[in-house]
Amino acid sequence: MKFLEAKSIFIPFFSRIDKDMLINSIGFDNFNYVAPSKVFRVQSYCTLHVVLEGSGVLKYKKNVYKVSKGDMFFLPPNTNFCYYPSDEDPWKYAWFGLDGESALFYGEKLGLTQGKPVKKCKYFDNVYLQFEHLFTKKLKQISIGYYDALSTFYKILDYNSRDYEAKNTNLPDAIVDYIKCSYNKTDLTVATICDYFNISHSYLCRIFKESHDCSAKNYILRLRMSEACRLLETTTLSVKEIAYSVGFKDNIHFMKIFKRYLDKTPSEYRKQAIITHVSKSD
Repeated sequence: MKFLEAKSIFIPFFSRIDKDMLINSIGFDNFNYVAPSKVFRVQSYCTLHVVLEGSGVLKYKKNVYKVSKGDMFFLPPNTNFCYYPSDEDPWKYAWFGLDGESALFYGEKLGLTQGKPVKKCKYFDNVYLQFEHLFTKKLKQISIGYYDALSTFYKILDYNSRDYEAKNTNLPDAIVDYIKCSYNKTDLTVATICDYFNISHSYLCRIFKESHDCSAKNYILRLRMSEACRLLETTTLSVKEIAYSVGFKDNIHFMKIFKRYLDKTPSEYRKQAIITHVSKSD
């Protein structure tokens, strides 16, 4: 049986200890079979619904929303609401029950707020396939683990939160975070940063200079030298191993850059660090 032909699927999860955000249940309802309710009600947790077929109506905060295939809607706890399928084309939807301290925050990341509880689900075909995979397993009586459901939710979150991330991310900070995650990669260059963020070289130089008072190239070098010093002080890795660990393809080039940057060779730096450590111990 295809999952869209099922009457209803309900998968609860018990004894979750997550405090940030947890899924208490996930399910699917086909309102060709399920009896609708037009009574206003409240719930103690959040729910996210994704309409897979058909259409219906959501009544929330004195507003009425027409909801159809490809839409999703998010409802916070302890708020009056009512929703039901249309008579002509009853909806079929998948849903998550969400709880935890950050459940509302995740709703906002999806682009769904109390002022805007309904929106089009981005990459709907991909989202549909996520639910199809999950619910088909359930119909085949294959156990659905909590992290199966959590993975599905986070994929939907990823598809639909990119505008939120772009709107709420400071570009200079994002570039710095990217460099901190990538400085040890030998292929990290100013050009790869520009390609990743889809910005010009001159624009990168300008915003980086304004926010960090140095060029992106020098910032990368600073991180690499700082980490190289730490490794020289705290490990027994060879100079060649350290060179590759901090993003250099060639240890000879690394030694030249290190000498220019710190006015001593890596071996001299390590020897001095050992002497300093011994004298402090005494």
